Amino acid sequence: MTTFQTAVNESLEVTEGELESLVVAADAMSLGYRVPTLDDREAVKEQVAAVASAFLLAVRDGAGRPELTVHIYEGSAPVPTASYCIDADWARSCVLGDSGHSEYLQRVLDTLSSREQLAAGKVSFVEA
Repeated sequence: MTTFQTAVNESLEVTEGELESLVVAADAMSLGYRVPTLDDREAVKEQVAAVASAFLLAVRDGAGRPELTVHIYEGSAPVPTASYCIDADWARSCVLGDSGHSEYLQRVLDTLSSREQLAAGKVSFVEA
């Protein structure tokens, strides 16, 4: 998993993000990273794309877990400000050429939600 961690570190550095935590279990992965602000939507999309691309490589290399849950910490916030989820099946579909990279990234971006949205029950990471 060090390859995934290295790829995430390098990708986040380019987008002004900093790895906060990485937990790898048998059936899932959880990643946390810290950014200066979430106000710049383009920067947020770049950070999500960087992590999604790193996960894509992990799945391609057989190191990815079925799901990666990502938490974004803004500034010095002690709790995540936003979250998103990446399903390994989406990445696998992209690797196999069944879907394009932009479609893969859009699926990931569609799961992006703020802490307030999650707390209000307005979004959930469960897919039908």
